Amino acid sequence: MHEIKHIFRVNREPFFPLGGQVHNSSGYNLTELEAAFKALELMDANTVEIPVYWYQVEPEEGRFDFSVLDDLLAGCRAHGLKLMLLWFGTWKNGQMEYTPNWVKSDQERFRRVVTPAGYTIPVLSSQCEENRLADERAFTALMRAVREKDAEEKTIIAVQVENEPDILGCDRDYGEDSTAAFHSAVPTELVEQVAGHPGTPIHVAWHGAGARR
Repeated sequence: MHEIKHIFRVNREPFFPLGGQVHNSSGYNLTELEAAFKALELMDANTVEIPVYWYQVEPEEGRFDFSVLDDLLAGCRAHGLKLMLLWFGTWKNGQMEYTPNWVKSDQERFRRVVTPAGYTIPVLSSQCEENRLADERAFTALMRAVREKDAEEKTIIAVQVENEPDILGCDRDYGEDSTAAFHSAVPTELVEQVAGHPGTPIHVAWHGAGARR
């Protein structure tokens, strides 16, 4: 038997999550969630994973609405379930489907990924600082709300930060800033981290590629 070195704990006690993830769009309303809760009861589950959508919690920039979080907490508590949140922010499946309309409508401020042919696709550029800052503010507000609403009962036991971050429809962003970053040197801090962890998969791959710094 291998020694178990990492144990997931809830309230300082070992906890083995048994549950499921609801459909990506099932967090829209309590009616659909109720069907998911009933299915989890039939499975004797103790945990459910449910997404929270950026456009839902910040319909207007700077105005936050966490009533969806209230509903999720109430439903999970009523059914004796622990909750894992998924943050559908900048990305979901390599796209920007769950971003607010005020993000989608301002392509100058919130830049899109540019293809080699020079046209944009519906994916926010990870090289755009405005994108990152807006998502960061929203996610930070969500975490603050989690602390305020669930500090005592601790229904929420984990949070997934972003969901499937990637670019669906292109190998990379060919925008000016992204291309400059792509052709620049790898950050020294990253190289040092990789070099300092021999035997890890990324270290092996790095050496296999010549261990260039």
